[in-house]
Amino acid sequence: MKTFNIHSQIAELIAKDLTSVISDSEKQELESWLNAKKEHRLIYNKIKSRLENKENKSYYDSKELIKEWNKLHKTIPFKRKKKALTFIKYAAATAAIIVMGIFMYNYTDKYYSEPLNIVQAPLIPPGTNKAVLTLADGKQIILEEVQEDSISASGSFIEKKEGSLKYLENEQIVEPQLNTLYIPKGGEYKLILSDGTTVWLNSDTEITYPVKFTGKERLVMIKGEAFFDVQKNPDQPFIVKTQEDICVKVLGTQFNISAYETDASITTTVNTGKVEMGSHSRQVIIEPHYQVIFNKKEMYFSKIAVDSDTYSAWKDGKFIFDNKRLEDIMKTLARWYDVSIEYEDESVKDIRFSGDLERYKDFSTSLKMLEKVTKIKFKISETTINVFKL
Repeated sequence: MKTFNIHSQIAELIAKDLTSVISDSEKQELESWLNAKKEHRLIYNKIKSRLENKENKSYYDSKELIKEWNKLHKTIPFKRKKKALTFIKYAAATAAIIVMGIFMYNYTDKYYSEPLNIVQAPLIPPGTNKAVLTLADGKQIILEEVQEDSISASGSFIEKKEGSLKYLENEQIVEPQLNTLYIPKGGEYKLILSDGTTVWLNSDTEITYPVKFTGKERLVMIKGEAFFDVQKNPDQPFIVKTQEDICVKVLGTQFNISAYETDASITTTVNTGKVEMGSHSRQVIIEPHYQVIFNKKEMYFSKIAVDSDTYSAWKDGKFIFDNKRLEDIMKTLARWYDVSIEYEDESVKDIRFSGDLERYKDFSTSLKMLEKVTKIKFKISETTINVFKL
């Protein structure tokens, strides 16, 4: 339990800082931890944001959470115990931090030293670089089977490297030619369009695009999830079109879009620059660190402030979840590991989790993480994951 003690000590320092009862020496200790790794600062900011939220603040001030704190009290090695109200508040805040599960952040390897409930089964490896390219003439190419470092088709020149395609500008192409790149479940790929725009494509995603942008706009169509780093060109705006006739219009920016056909919403999150998301009847401007969600059923847009890096972390090797429902988390993981999920108890779908998971590790690593901080267990049967409530 040594690792847990370290986590709880840091939790205590953060709780004291957020409730203004931290001493100078403790503040110095906390600053040392914050400066040790950039991830530590991200953890702190996430916790601060969550606890300063009105809903969460009322929760850690509530009698219910203080009861949870009392249950945890014997396992957490506090140096001093005060009976003052400020102590109760900071103690409850400490419990809130631990209960939320945020301290699993960045400690997964050390945290898995204890036996868990996962039934021993064959390893389920993470996804890999794989995709199917459909050319303008309908010919399909399975990219992981191509040994050459270039592809030539209908006058277009395409460079192929490990996990990426790059389209080279060809002035001889006049007529529009559309290619489609499909990334199956358990796959990912990077695409560099002829204008220099880079697109990271997540699992179970399809993008259709011209081999050369020739008109007044640069239009691509997508199903699934992708992160765009768009090259600036004020004379030729870049437009991403999804189902439901929802379009995202940009000049030059970085943003993530999630538009899976099976999801209830289409989500656009902006990292840098500015984009316009909308339909024929309404448009919404999205600034950096904001997200717009289009509800397909109700046909309305909502806009919220977010940590944008959380939503694009998948392209950098992490899944980051902030108070996400288990069902949504498992849906994301199922696409990447190409597995199916079956729930033995429907109520577990609404369990919420905050923390990050390593994208390129075996699936059991992620399941162990979730088992550690929730009252659930998993059973792996080949490519089916059964979820049970403890």
